[in-house]
Amino acid sequence: EIYPLSLHDALPISEPPASAPLTTPLGRSLVIEELNEHEERLEVRDAKGVLEMEVRLTREGPVLRLSSQRIELNATDTVAVNCERFVVNAKRSAEILSEGDAKVQAKGALDLQATGELRLRSEDELKAVANMIWLN
Repeated sequence: EIYPLSLHDALPISEPPASAPLTTPLGRSLVIEELNEHEERLEVRDAKGVLEMEVRLTREGPVLRLSSQRIELNATDTVAVNCERFVVNAKRSAEILSEGDAKVQAKGALDLQATGELRLRSEDELKAVANMIWLN
C-alpha cells in the first residue's frame, strides 16, 4: 500500500535556526531572537558590539532599553508618562524649563531637599499658604 507523504513529513524536526545578525552599512548589527516560549528580543549593537537598543517582547508587554549619548523626544503637543513610579537620576544637573506656567502637585507630601543652598526667587509675589508654617 502507498501512503502519500508531504515534504514536511520527510524533513527532520529540529529547532528553528537562531536569527543571524543583519548588519547595517555603518556596521551596526540587528538581531531578533526567541529567548523562551514567552519572550523575544530585538537588539541593536554598534560596530564594537556595545548594546544601543533592546526591545524585549514579554507576556506583560514590551520592555524598551536605550543606551545612548543623547536621547531627544519632540512632540508638537503632549508627552505623557503614566507609571507607578518615576525616577530621574542625573549625575551633574537636572532642569525643568517652561516658557509658560509650571506646576508640581502631590497628593501626599512634597519634599524639597538640598545639601547646599535652597533658593526661591520670584519677580512677583511669593505666597506660602498652610495650616502651620515653621521657620527654623
